[in-house]
Amino acid sequence: MQTIGFVSERVGTTTPQRATLARILGTAHRRGFGRLTHGDTRGDVVAHALALKFDPPWVIDIYPPNVEVARGHMQPRPGFGQVHPPAEYLTRARAVVDACTTLVACPSTPRPGRMLSGPWFAALYAHRANKTAVVILPDGSIIRTGERDQDLQHNDPPTLVLADLFKWAEWKE
Repeated sequence: MQTIGFVSERVGTTTPQRATLARILGTAHRRGFGRLTHGDTRGDVVAHALALKFDPPWVIDIYPPNVEVARGHMQPRPGFGQVHPPAEYLTRARAVVDACTTLVACPSTPRPGRMLSGPWFAALYAHRANKTAVVILPDGSIIRTGERDQDLQHNDPPTLVLADLFKWAEWKE
């Protein structure tokens, strides 16, 4: 089963990000995706709620953070997923990416900073793992990596390409 991984900031998502996410999940559902993995932060509530609306319901696997105040405390429908043990943020982000075929990340900034936030870290990790990564920027526009080694693409004026955003540093785990 094809799986969407979702990672967002603890502060949540913007209205344009939520609208783009709804379109992406709807398209994914029509294309046979049926599983969602996410990090159980308050920002992940939107993706979780959207996945529960599909018929048949999506299987939802949840990787909560080990910081209680940051948790969204979401639960899958009985028999349609599981909640994994809480883990440190980067370990959890890797687990979400490792479990998915396509990652959708919603950062709170249009570019990564010197310290990568969870969504930017997960997008880079997915990119390095040769997985499709879709970054929904705060204005709702998208930056997308192609399948495997295809060229990077995006749907807005040619100003940002995911690989270019990470050239400023050699990233190491």
